[in-house]
Amino acid sequence: MLSAGEIRQAIEKALADDDDGLFISPTPDLELLTRRGATSVDLRLDRWFLSFKQTRTSSVSLIDDSRRHLVSRTRQHFAPFDEDSYYVLHPGSFVLGATLEWLGLPDGISGYVTGKSRLGRHASS
Repeated sequence: MLSAGEIRQAIEKALADDDDGLFISPTPDLELLTRRGATSVDLRLDRWFLSFKQTRTSSVSLIDDSRRHLVSRTRQHFAPFDEDSYYVLHPGSFVLGATLEWLGLPDGISGYVTGKSRLGRHASS
């Protein structure tokens, strides 16, 4: 796991050298990242995402390269950026989303995305 300083250095090096290093666009606030001492970078969830429809299908084939099957098994959702809009993701449910940021990870560095919610943090405290 990279420290906040190592994350910052890797991003700054990639920006300065224009190489294939750790790339995040738009670039996060590196000063805030260092001050927080975080070992992660917060990403923002995009407004478009997919949920899977309830079916009797026990698996989804990734071999079939036509989008027809994926589209027929999913429902597309849009959540506007305003305070009156929301989407309820119930426990045990799954959605496929994208971030507003673009990421590039160099060889030797891996990453993962995990969700966080205000409700989840309140329930665990």
